[in-house]
Amino acid sequence: MNSIFASDPSCENRDLNIKTFKVVPVSNRLGIFEWVDNTEPLKALISKEHKNLENGADIHESRAYRLRETWLQKVAKSDGLKNANIAHMHLSVLKLDEKSVVKAFNQHKAAMPNYLLRNALENLCLNSSAFLTIKNQFIKSMAVFSVASYLIGIGDRHLENFLIDTTDGEL
Repeated sequence: MNSIFASDPSCENRDLNIKTFKVVPVSNRLGIFEWVDNTEPLKALISKEHKNLENGADIHESRAYRLRETWLQKVAKSDGLKNANIAHMHLSVLKLDEKSVVKAFNQHKAAMPNYLLRNALENLCLNSSAFLTIKNQFIKSMAVFSVASYLIGIGDRHLENFLIDTTDGEL
């Protein structure tokens, strides 16, 4: 993808690229990653902010998490499952109609503060101009990565699979 970006004048002018690191494949499902200094998973940054907001409480103790767990248990019970594990609960959700899932998602989303990522990026900075630089770098790199991963078919995009460079905010 970086070769494609470099060969296109529009992409070259915008300095579009993806930071990379080495991976040694061990099997078709396992690999060893190169250690990348000054990085942190996106989920860890957001969880740290959530912990600060909740006076040290873990994200699993949050109102949003408890709301989701209660809903999943209710869905599993209505599906005839007692003491279901998380995988069974999610299978029960697949049987629901779209409207009820969207409604529950919106309720859970409303219970989670929407400024955790912004705060996490702010905490990487010493001043407001640094925040603007880091925020813009994060947005650009997230957009480039999202488009590239869509084009080449990478589907495993969750918050634990995004490393943020804590020196410049780049993905």
